[in-house]
Order: sequence, then structure tokens, then C-alpha cells
Amino acid sequence: MIFLAMKNDLKRLIRNPFSVFLPLIFFVMVLTIQVFTIQNDLKPAQSLGYSLLFVAILLALFLQHGTLFEFDAEKGILEELYLQKVPLESIFIAKTLGLWAFQAIPLLLCTPLAAVLLDIKITLELLCSLSLTSLGLAVLLAFGAAISLKSTAAQLLVPVLLLPLATPVLIFGLGAVLAPNAAALLYLAGLVLGLCAITPWLGALALKNSL
Repeated sequence: MIFLAMKNDLKRLIRNPFSVFLPLIFFVMVLTIQVFTIQNDLKPAQSLGYSLLFVAILLALFLQHGTLFEFDAEKGILEELYLQKVPLESIFIAKTLGLWAFQAIPLLLCTPLAAVLLDIKITLELLCSLSLTSLGLAVLLAFGAAISLKSTAAQLLVPVLLLPLATPVLIFGLGAVLAPNAAALLYLAGLVLGLCAITPWLGALALKNSL
């Protein structure tokens, strides 16, 4: 079931490749704008560069908010799967993995470009932290998409609700890079795994209420 849902997402992305390139373009735009807003005679501190990198990933992924379940809801796919007794938790997990695999990972592949623009070093801690952080953000954004499904008012409120939840993920992720040690990555991994354990149940409840 999970792999079938991810396969369907991949087919839609192939038919509409711009949905993949749009976050990448936005990602590069945010990095470039931030670099050029800094005075030319001053190099940004590495801590600032890492901060901009994490914020850029958050903003790029945020472009996908509100559209994750919209297609399946409009086509009646969600309702059909629910009537077939397919667990909504499985659907939520499949959509979250699809968001992370097809949207977040391409952003991570742009890390070398970000390192050049922001004058930062690519380290193993950075790659691990970005992977975990992007997974945590994907889970939160999937939860936000489930809440805002078929609700125009919620689409205005969900970003306000999600940002406080995303802030700890960004803080732990950035901390694992600025003060690299095993404990920092373990804290980040624990936070992300906690989100992965809780949000499917809450996301399934939100999807059920929207059907």
C-alpha cells in the first residue's frame, strides 16, 4: 500500500515535473537573495550560513503545504481507500515519505551549491542533520496539509501553527551542526522519531474529519 501510493505520487511528478523544480528554484532563490543582501565587503559568518541553509529548506518545503492530499481528495481516491478499510495512518505515512523522497531529497542534493553560495563546509554532521531535519519538516507539513484539507480558513492558520512546531526541529538540527557531537544528533533523531510516531495518528484523524 505504501509503495503503491508513493508510485502514484512519482507518476504525477513525472507528468508535472515543474512541481519538483519549483521547490528547487525557490530554494536557490532564497539562498541567493540572502547572500546578495549581505554587504559585499563582509563575508557571512558560518553560523549565519548554516542558519540560512536550514531556513531555506523550510521555506522551499513550505511551498508544498496544502497540496499533498488535495489531488487524492478531489478525485475521490481518499474516500475510496477509506471505504475499502485502508488505514488512514498508512495513507498519511505514504504521503509523508513521498514528500520527503521526491521533494526534500532533491533539495539535499543542492547542498554543494548552497555550500558555495554561503561559504560553508559540507560535513558528515551537516548531511545527517539535514536529512533528519528535512524528514521532521516533511512530517509536520504533511500534518498541516491533512488539517487544512477542504478548509480555506485552516490554510491561513496552519502556517502559524506549524512554525512554532518546526522551530524546535530547526534549532536541534542547526545545533547538531554548530556543535557537532553524537549527543546533538541523538537529540535530533529522538525528536524526529517522536514526530514520526505521533503525527500519523493525528494526521489520520484530521483526514477522517475531512472526508
